[in-house]
Amino acid sequence: MPYKRGNVWLVVFLGLLFATMLMVTILVLWADKVGWREAVINVAETRSTTEVGLTLIAPASPVTYYARFYPLTAGITIDIGWRQFTPNEIQAITTSLDNNVSVWAILDMQIASSWDALAALSNRRGVGYRDSVEGTIFYRFDESSNDNLVFQFGDINPIPVVWGYQSYRVGDSICPADFALANQSHTVEISLIQEATPITRVTNDCLTVPEDADMSHVRLSLMNNNGQRLPISESGNPWGDFLVIGAIAHDEAD
Repeated sequence: MPYKRGNVWLVVFLGLLFATMLMVTILVLWADKVGWREAVINVAETRSTTEVGLTLIAPASPVTYYARFYPLTAGITIDIGWRQFTPNEIQAITTSLDNNVSVWAILDMQIASSWDALAALSNRRGVGYRDSVEGTIFYRFDESSNDNLVFQFGDINPIPVVWGYQSYRVGDSICPADFALANQSHTVEISLIQEATPITRVTNDCLTVPEDADMSHVRLSLMNNNGQRLPISESGNPWGDFLVIGAIAHDEAD
């Protein structure tokens, strides 16, 4: 039965409505968010294709989107986010890059494993390039650089923190004084996390690593009187609201 003219216009209207809603959704989700596009372009223009890189980026990240249009990962790029790697595995990967004078790190620092890679890269290299957007870092570590990582909590009256990434074992005590955060007016929280989920935590006290802490990381946060975490930054670049200060050592299977 042929369409009536009213039905034809209804179909056209619904089609236009759907197209409009789709376009608005795309603009909301993937419009140029402050800093993302610029950060990706700057790295793509700076990075040589002979420089190796490590990446750990969520598929839904704006970085993934913009990398489709700009050669962010040109050259040899190792994805350490395609499965869960142990700290020892990440250490082995970074050790294999020792012959490279420069290594890029494009990492989501809200993911604990990113800190394993960061600790390994910064152990024998300094920072040669730095940028970050909403907790995702775009850093290059160079053998020739003596520019070390420097962290602080808070934007107003910032509080410096001594960051040192360690391998902890069952029974070890981890205390605020270890990071020059004792006797602070803010609340110091030390927690064990698996992925991003806390499994145990203490405030203004030492945390003793329990026996069931295998495959965990140690997270350090500083909170104000309202219980809100203070932002963490490295040399003025925002990294989120916590530091990962180590991983719980465990024996790898033979």
